[in-house]
Amino acid sequence: MEFRMNGKELKDAINICRLRGKYNEGMGNKTSVLSDDIFIEVEGNTVYIQNANNYTYVVYRYTDEEATSGMVSLSGSTIEKYLTDTDIVFKSDDGKIELASGNSVVTLPVLGRHDDLHVIYRLKPKLRNLTRRSIMMAMREGEEILVTETLALKTMLEVNSAVLSEAMSLAEKVGNSIYKIDWNGKKLLISSTKTGECVYTEVSAIGNNRKATVEISLPIANIISKEEDVVILYDDEKPVIFANEKITVLRAPRLGN
Repeated sequence: MEFRMNGKELKDAINICRLRGKYNEGMGNKTSVLSDDIFIEVEGNTVYIQNANNYTYVVYRYTDEEATSGMVSLSGSTIEKYLTDTDIVFKSDDGKIELASGNSVVTLPVLGRHDDLHVIYRLKPKLRNLTRRSIMMAMREGEEILVTETLALKTMLEVNSAVLSEAMSLAEKVGNSIYKIDWNGKKLLISSTKTGECVYTEVSAIGNNRKATVEISLPIANIISKEEDVVILYDDEKPVIFANEKITVLRAPRLGN
């Protein structure tokens, strides 16, 4: 497996897929990562940088016309130490990873396998190429959007990424890292509540006329700001998809609150 990529972009992609941030824990929150394991897969000219656990799947897409196919699991915290704002050649062969840049070559070990590789394999067939553009096209053509083999999501919103990120960041100040996404067919509210504290923000959105409400705990604010617009795809108490052209994230809902 081999591809060429700017080291800073690869580092950013790995950190996006690690999803480091504040997650709900009881009445408060705790800073953690989704997983330090990263699964990189190349098919055709697309590099898919992926991560998952039992509640989440995330992919970062990158195009390299000269890439060669393959797959590898690695430690995100190990590789990111060597990634700077220079072009690199990433190569994986014979149980090792090589990063070549200029006159320097870094050799790193591979992981035997990603701890949640079974989750990645279960979800990537439907999600790996599910972009903002493909979701909006499917909606326009009245096509069902399957995010797993059996689950179709039908409530779709397009939102300015910076505005949504600001609303999520404000809601995070409440302190329990639980965010409610509430669309009534005309108005989108992002809110968070904890023992008398409440923050809600009305966010301009374009969407279909379905109504849906869901709560999630996910540090998504920095990720969704990477492009101008993001699509949110969800339904009542169902998983939530955030998608732009580079990144797609699925997160399971919080239930029983």
